[in-house]
Parts: sequence; C-alpha cells; structure tokens
Amino acid sequence: MLSSLLSLIKLTNLFSALALAFLCIFPYNSKQKTAIIVFFVTYVIEFIADKRWNLYKWDKSKWVFVFFILYYLLTIFYIPFEQDAQFVGQTLEYRMAFLAFGIIGFFGHNQYYKLSYFMYTIILTCIILTINIILHIGIMNFIQTDYKIYFFALTRNMLVNTHMKFNFYVNFAIVSCYYLWKTNQNKYFRIAMIVTGLLLYSLMFLTEGRTGLLTATAIICLLIFYSLYQWKKKLALVIIAVLIPIAIIGIANHPKMKMSASVEKDARVTIWENALEVIKEKPIFGYGASSGKIAYIKQAETDPELNALFVDTSFAHPHSQFLLSMLEYGIIGLIVFTLINITPIICIKKSLRLYMFLFMLITIVQLSTEIYKYGVPIVFITLWISVFFNESDKKLCDKKEAIE
Repeated sequence: MLSSLLSLIKLTNLFSALALAFLCIFPYNSKQKTAIIVFFVTYVIEFIADKRWNLYKWDKSKWVFVFFILYYLLTIFYIPFEQDAQFVGQTLEYRMAFLAFGIIGFFGHNQYYKLSYFMYTIILTCIILTINIILHIGIMNFIQTDYKIYFFALTRNMLVNTHMKFNFYVNFAIVSCYYLWKTNQNKYFRIAMIVTGLLLYSLMFLTEGRTGLLTATAIICLLIFYSLYQWKKKLALVIIAVLIPIAIIGIANHPKMKMSASVEKDARVTIWENALEVIKEKPIFGYGASSGKIAYIKQAETDPELNALFVDTSFAHPHSQFLLSMLEYGIIGLIVFTLINITPIICIKKSLRLYMFLFMLITIVQLSTEIYKYGVPIVFITLWISVFFNESDKKLCDKKEAIE
C-alpha cells in the first residue's frame, strides 16, 4: 500500500514537471504556481521517503548546480551593500528556481523521469499552440491573407506570449526532433520527426524576431553537417559549403528580416551602449540586483534615446543577461553567469553533449539579446538541465550494472 502510494506521488511529481515544461511558455500565472507547488511538495515527500540523501555522490556534474546556487546567492550576498534594496525581494522570488533546482541537481529526479518525455512535451507544446493560434485567426483567413506574420504575432501575443519565449521553445523543439530521430530506429517514426522538425523550422518564418530565425537556421545547418559528417566527411563539407550561402541569401531577403530590421534598427545597440555606460561606474563588483536596476532606470530617464524606447522606464533593462549580470554583480556576476551556461556542456556525458551544446547555444544566443524574465523562463531552463543530468546519471548507472 505504502509503495503504491509512493509510486503515485512520484508519478504526480513527473506530471507536474511536464506540466511546468508546457506552462512556462506562458506569462507567469496561477496554473504555473499550482504546478510548482505540486512539484516541490511531491519532491520533498519522495526525497524523505526514499532517503535520497544516502544516494548522493559528488561528481563533476555537480559543479553545474553549484553555480546555479551561487548565482542565486549573489543577490543575498549583496544585500548589505545595496544603496536601495526595494527590488531585492522581487529578484529573489523570480530567480528562486536557481536555488531550488540547484539543490535538486545534487540528488536527481525519480526513476520515472525520461528525457524523451520532456522532448515530446516541448514538440507538442509548439504544435498545439500553433494550431490554436491559426484556428483563432481562421484557417481560410490565414491562408488568404498577405499579412500572415502580422496576424500570427497579434494572435500569439494574445493567446501565448511574445515572440522571444515562443521562438525559444520552437528552437528547443527542433533539437528535440533530432534527438528523437537519432535515438529511435523505427523508420516511420524517424520520417515523422524529420517532417515535424522541418515544419517547426518553417514556423520560424511566421513568427517575428530575427534572433530566433537565425538561431534555427544555424541549428539546422549544424545538424545536417553533423549527420552527413558521420556518414561521409567529404560530402558533408561540400553540402554545407553550398547550403550556408543559400541559407544566408534566403534569410537576408525574407520580408520578416527586412521588417524586423526596420522596426528594431539600432534599438538594442542604444540600450546596450547605455548599459555599458552604467556598468563603467562599477565594473568590478557591480551595484547589486536592486541598486543595479535603479541605476539603469535613472539612466533611461535621463537619456532621451533610451527614454523613447521604453514606454514605462520602470521596466527598463539592458536587453542582455550578460550585461545585466555585470550591472548587478560586476565581473564576478559575468563569470558565474557564463559558467552556468558553459559547465552543462563540459560536464554532461559524451553521448548527450551535442544536444546539451545545442540547447545551451539557443539559450546563450537568446540571453545575449534578452534577460531571463522576458526571454528564457528560469524554471524551465533549470528544470531542463536537471532532467538532462538525471538522464546522464541513469545511463551511467545502467552501464555500471551491465558491466557488473
């Protein structure tokens, strides 16, 4: 009876994690909050019931989670030095996942977790939401209109979220299709994954934003090259040499790129330049999470160009997590943040390294032009990395058992 109840709790924990993977594409809401509560309550119960602390063993992968925790703790360490701490509580709340999944990363998830479940969830999330968007527009209206990008963006913003998070998910789904294609030998399933991946890539031409499309194109080229290189090296080099110029010319001349360029011309450059001006004042140690935000808001209020870019200067931010990390914690923050994004690639086992590299590449590119709050859901990315390492640990254990 008790074992059945524990199994039910573990399955509930898994389903709440999958629900989080789906829900994080939306702005933070009560459904996400419920899923988070269910996830952590069930995790604590199974942690105690399984005495999981006895299973703990240090290995190099734990450095990833050390940096998760350290990045979170930086906000706390800086509190005594903050000139104005009004935003500290807000920062600690929305970055809580770094601490939570940092701790979870040391002990792993239960035996029901499989990386493929999360891959399927991301792919289905993108497909279901895209179909829902098109149905709201009207299938015939969507087919007939010459303003597909405009109507898709308008409806997506209303039903889902901005293009940053949507494109982030689509790129993750593309890589997930490749992972599932690579790890399944059924030819019909493999064909389905190729078709799905290409459809997801074509979706990038509908949803606005240059970064997402450029990242998706780079990923497609990398995957084609990698797959062909494993088969025939010379053929791979020839095809990629032809494919890259075609991709560059095609994307450069796409209406989406021209439209984005006219709308966003010099905007981010202006934002970044102003961020660097503020950072120059305290480049080594930074301002702290709250004082850094206030310093940038003041810069936005005094600079005419920056003031014009933000309708409400209280929401002004550097549009780059790299710059924000420097603004808040100086060189220390930049180093810790960079290690958060690099160590998963270094520490993951070799068979999963390509996929981790691609997922982190998507994340790094996204965070070069946006911050966590608006571009990359912290709960999602920390959960995703912890599941990846959980899968890696399971495979290592299976390998050891087979040897024994």
